This record gives sequence, structure tokens and C-alpha cells, in this order.
Amino acid sequence: MFLISIGTDRKIFEEGSPVRNRQVEYGSLFDTTHIVVWNERNKGEFGLINISKNVFVHPTNSKNKLFYKLC
Repeated sequence: MFLISIGTDRKIFEEGSPVRNRQVEYGSLFDTTHIVVWNERNKGEFGLINISKNVFVHPTNSKNKLFYKLC
């Protein structure tokens, strides 16, 4: 089973953060987990990251809050 999740918590990009650890645990319940994280590019641009064997985080790197809230 696959899971796609959408969120705004940028703490997922910080190694060892509770948010990231929780998502890794949730990911262990599924074959593959993809998490789309709405974030502003001017507050730090991120690329696709693999936080565990089967959990992938996809940042939006939007120009500003208006663009990521309209998507």
C-alpha cells in the first residue's frame, strides 16, 4: 500500500527532529510513503530527500505563501 501525505511542517527537513522521526515511523506501515511539504523558497530551498528506505519528502519551494496556499 502507498501513502501520499501533504503538510507544511518544515521541521521534516531537520535530521533527528520529532516530526521527521514520526514520519519515518508512519512510513514503516506502508510500502512507500511520499510527503509533499509546502514551503517558501525564500526561507530555504530544499530538494527531494529520502528520509528512510521507503519515505520520500518532496518540497514545493514556492515563491511565497500565496502560491503554495493556492495550489
